[in-house]
Amino acid sequence: SVVEALHKLDLTGLLFFAGVLLAVGALDTAGVLDTYAEMLVRLCGNSPVAIASLLGVSSAVVDNVPLVQASINMFGETMPIDD
Repeated sequence: SVVEALHKLDLTGLLFFAGVLLAVGALDTAGVLDTYAEMLVRLCGNSPVAIASLLGVSSAVVDNVPLVQASINMFGETMPIDD
């Protein structure tokens, strides 16, 4: 039942991920992620492979969940350009 499922819910984990995603949202609202995305594009010269590689190396330092959410926020609105 729903009540039994709620009793099995790991509240600590849920609060952790909610806090991580709220922190990423705060960074996005403050413009930090946009600035970081612009720096990545300048540094990597608009190369998707170089950007993905740098984000992959960043995952050794930053936890994957906030890194993925930040990447979605940084590059989620970009559209690929057909040549």
